[in-house]
Amino acid sequence: IIDKAHTLGHISDDEYYYELGKIRDKYFQEGSSEWESYTDKIENYVTSSLKKLKDEMEKLATDMQRYQIIKFIGSYIAALGGVDAIIFTGGIGENDKDLRAAVMENLKFLGVECNPENNAKRGENIRVSTEDSKVGVYVIPTNEELVIARDTLSLIK
Repeated sequence: IIDKAHTLGHISDDEYYYELGKIRDKYFQEGSSEWESYTDKIENYVTSSLKKLKDEMEKLATDMQRYQIIKFIGSYIAALGGVDAIIFTGGIGENDKDLRAAVMENLKFLGVECNPENNAKRGENIRVSTEDSKVGVYVIPTNEELVIARDTLSLIK
């Protein structure tokens, strides 16, 4: 009511802020149950808003990453004039089945079909596209530590 009266010009700015102060004093005194209820509502609102924002940012980051991977694969295919196989490797390529599925979904124009059962597996050399896909898609685990150790050994010999 006070907001409406202020908006319509029935009370001055001073009267408006005076009335708001009285309401604040009445309901939000330190230690009152109204104050605790009010702060709980604010905390819940802020927490849920931050969670929504975090979820939206994570989805945006994931979408951007997938887009960049698909774009790079497409540009390499164009530069090479075609492709026989696509390899996923490294931490994300080996472990993110959802990323691989999304990439393969976007490569259907090449005749790539995802094999969901194989795509769900981790830690092994495996074909994650179906056998009848025109382009084979594989996961090949890496062992970066072994490569670094071998390179170091060759340097110190």
